[in-house]
Amino acid sequence: MLAERNIVCVILDGDEMRAGPCSDLGFSPEDRAENVRRAAETARLLSSQGLVVVCALVSPYKRDRDAARSMMRGAPFIEAYVDCPVDICRSRDPKGHYEKASRGDIPSFTGVTGPYEPPNRPDLHLRTDRRGSMIARRRSSMPSSRRRPADGVA
Repeated sequence: MLAERNIVCVILDGDEMRAGPCSDLGFSPEDRAENVRRAAETARLLSSQGLVVVCALVSPYKRDRDAARSMMRGAPFIEAYVDCPVDICRSRDPKGHYEKASRGDIPSFTGVTGPYEPPNRPDLHLRTDRRGSMIARRRSSMPSSRRRPADGVA
């Protein structure tokens, strides 16, 4: 949708960040905070060059998400909460991470053996378990320039 509008967009994928600039980090609360910090700093740098940046990563702690928001220094920041019950995530897991976490092979796996603090007021709340499609609820405080309805999102 952004490409159709000639808007340059970069996706910072959590797995790719973990394989590259965050490859030295584990999954302790401190390492997770540093992972989010590095992603936010990268997003800030790219955003300052006029790019739209989507950070697609798991950030289980509210304090880390708040820190990421404050790092943006006034640049637009939209927190999207992709909300799906763990049993459905497990059934959709192509990499087998949920099964590995349940066996204890992955310690501190978010939502299974590790904590997750859902956002109280995300800017965008995506429910991926309803009617087999994505349902979104946008906060009314979202900037009007960002309130355009997306294709396939009700």
